[in-house]
Amino acid sequence: MKYFKILLFILSCIACKPSNQKKDGVKFSTVSYDSLVKNTTNGLMMYNGTLFTGVAKLYADDSRSLKYFVTYQAGLKNGTCKRWYDNGNINYETQYIKGRKQGLTKIWYKNGQLQSESTYYKGVLHGKEQVWYPTGELQKERNLVYGQEQGMQKAWRKNGKLYANYEAVNGRIFGLLGANMCYEVENEKVKK
Repeated sequence: MKYFKILLFILSCIACKPSNQKKDGVKFSTVSYDSLVKNTTNGLMMYNGTLFTGVAKLYADDSRSLKYFVTYQAGLKNGTCKRWYDNGNINYETQYIKGRKQGLTKIWYKNGQLQSESTYYKGVLHGKEQVWYPTGELQKERNLVYGQEQGMQKAWRKNGKLYANYEAVNGRIFGLLGANMCYEVENEKVKK
């Protein structure tokens, strides 16, 4: 019994220690998200007083269900970031490069239905964005260039009827917005 307690103590100490690996010659650890500290002057994540590189995980109260998963490099989010609801369904998934969102970001409702898909470039919305109602019907579809609406934009009511259908050109909108008709444009000149 004495040896069993000693063995149990040693195993629990090993389990609490972060796992260390090397990736591209850089020490790569897996730690509990709660053990990270955000530097208040520069916003970088620290672990034991140094910039953190590795994976941080946060588990639910049952200690088996993953709630949050994020990859860091030199204190910045870099790689996959995921969040889950308490019921186990995924809530959020995105990619980071050097602390900025990059590529496709997906968000889901608690029931598992996709809520939105958007594309980021260097941390700014850039490309197509789609948003759905909790029931699965498309709510809006936007096209963005460096965070600004550009090109055709559409929005629908819950009953499926088109609510907005307009073109955004250089910060101006032309077409249907709500119940109002906007001006038409040809070669960036308003047609009357």
